[in-house]
Formats: sequence, C-alpha cells, structure tokens
Amino acid sequence: MSKFCLLVLALCASVASARVQVAVTVDDLPSHGDLAGTDTRDTIAMRFLAAFKKHHVQQVYGMFNQSRIDAEPSCANVLNLWTKAGMPLGNHTYSHMDLNTVSPDDFIADLVRNEPFMQAVQPGNPSRWLRYPFLNEGDSLDKRETVRADLTARGYRVAEVSVDFADWLWNPPYVACMHKSDKKAIAWLAQSYLDNAVARLHWAEKVSQLTFGRQIKFVLLLHIGVFDSLMIDGLLTAYEHEGVEFISLEDASSDPAYAFDTRQTPAVGDTFLLEAATARGVKLPPIADEPADKLNSLCQ
Repeated sequence: MSKFCLLVLALCASVASARVQVAVTVDDLPSHGDLAGTDTRDTIAMRFLAAFKKHHVQQVYGMFNQSRIDAEPSCANVLNLWTKAGMPLGNHTYSHMDLNTVSPDDFIADLVRNEPFMQAVQPGNPSRWLRYPFLNEGDSLDKRETVRADLTARGYRVAEVSVDFADWLWNPPYVACMHKSDKKAIAWLAQSYLDNAVARLHWAEKVSQLTFGRQIKFVLLLHIGVFDSLMIDGLLTAYEHEGVEFISLEDASSDPAYAFDTRQTPAVGDTFLLEAATARGVKLPPIADEPADKLNSLCQ
C-alpha cells in the first residue's frame, strides 16, 4: 500500500474517532405537558419513533412513570408503540418523585411501585435503568449514597445526563401559540429550540474537554412533549450536521468517565457533566441561558 493511501486511511480514522457520540433518551413516557390541535399521545410517540427510524437511532430508552397512565389511561398505548418499535423502557419512578424532598425509603418504594407495569410491557428485558426525576440525586451525601447502594443491590444503573438544553421549556409556549394561531411565534420557537440544542451540545464538548481532557460519550435528555415531537427530526438532522454519531445508552454509559463519583448534592438537579466539572474545580466556559423569560411570556 502506498504512503498516500496510508495517510488517507490515517486521516479517515482520525476523523472517525473525533466524531461526537450521543445517546438519545426521552423522559416522562407516556405523556408530558398539554396537547395542541389534533395531536394525541399516540401521534406524539409515533413522530419520535419515525424520526428515530429515519436517522437510524436505536435503543432509545423511554423513562417511564406509571402515575401518568393512572391519570390519563388512554395514553397507555404509547408504551406498546414504543416497545414494539424495539425501544426499551427505563424507570423514572412511579410518581416522578423528587429525591431531594423525600426519604430514601420512600423514593425506593416509589421506584419499585413502577416496576410491575414496566415488566408487563417489556417482558424479558434484562436492562434496569433509573433516570432521577428532575436529575435530583439527593440533598445530602448520605441520602445520595444510601439510594445508590440500594439501586446497585437491585441491579439498577443510573442513566446519567451530559447534554441538556431544557427542551421541555418550549412545549407550553407552543401550545399557547397554537391556540392563538401565531405562526411567527411558532417559527421563532422552532429556530430557538434548534439553536439552543446545538449550543448546549458544543458547550458540553468544551466542558468535557476541560474536565476529562477528551470528548466523552454524551447522553442527551429529551421529553416526550408535543413540540419535541415536531422538532425531533430537525434536531437529529442538526446534530448530524454537527458531526454527531448516535449510539445506545449502554454504549455511552460504558465510557469510563461515568464511573467518576462526583459526590455532588446540588439544590437543583445538574447533569453529570456539570457535577463532574464542579467536583474537579473546572472554570466553566460561558454560555447564554435558555430564553426562559421569552418562552414563559410568549403568546400569553
């Protein structure tokens, strides 16, 4: 083989290794937020699943709360759609319980209460993942460690988050703007959603480099809201344009970085990456906050 061919292969290998790898996860199945127009919980789920199929995104964990079915029984079919498409479920506790406000025993009881329905919908699935609601892992180190020890004993792994752009903030204003048929406002919502998603991804890349000296495998947090369902295809396309390769949660979580115990107990849930940076005293790069004020006031 010529030296030129060897050089080309080396360059291709370097580019491939430099790709940003992201696992997609979706919280609050089977329902999040209000509906708009003629949308149903099923159509929202089907938009997500169609986008995942189009972009070859596999093994997307849907983090499930059974209390949402108890409150809205008609949305139970979302779980069937999800699992029949080959997508697994993770435990998000029965009632979306905030560990910062309850005891370890109450939290674990709520987690266990969520298990029977999950097992009935996806029999034989050996994976046991927990996503902490609100990303809150306990308001004291003792509580944090007590719950983590119990989770380990039960065979659970924590589905950490390393990319979060507060996607859920866009759903309420979209519903409000739909009611007012404000197309200009909806167009701004779409653009700002994508802009913030890409900005947060690149910010996470910088924080990863500063904290671990390399690009870790990222885990993206989304919610199964109506606006998210309309934006998911565009979001995945935008990430692909930024060089993202989509991987599974299992693959992402195999990154040695996630073995680092941050021992952080923030009052408001942070991503794993932010906790790790805080634990290591990293000076965070600047980033604009999500446009929460405008989102909360839009179409009001």
